[in-house]
Amino acid sequence: MLKINSLMKKAASGRVGKILLTLIAAALMFGGPTYLIYAARKALPFPYLEILGIVLFFVGLYVFLQVYAEEKPAS
Repeated sequence: MLKINSLMKKAASGRVGKILLTLIAAALMFGGPTYLIYAARKALPFPYLEILGIVLFFVGLYVFLQVYAEEKPAS
């Protein structure tokens, strides 16, 4: 997990990296639990789909929080 954090911090140091990680996080948080579950509904049983959607949401939330953890709010 530490290696992933360091890679995320390195990628988020630039403006383009921060934008890309934000788009990935948004896709995981909103697209994962809706469209990915819809696409995989014939391949996996329903309880696994629910768990997969929840996990993808939290992974996206984690990525988003790691990208913007060090930013100060505008005053």
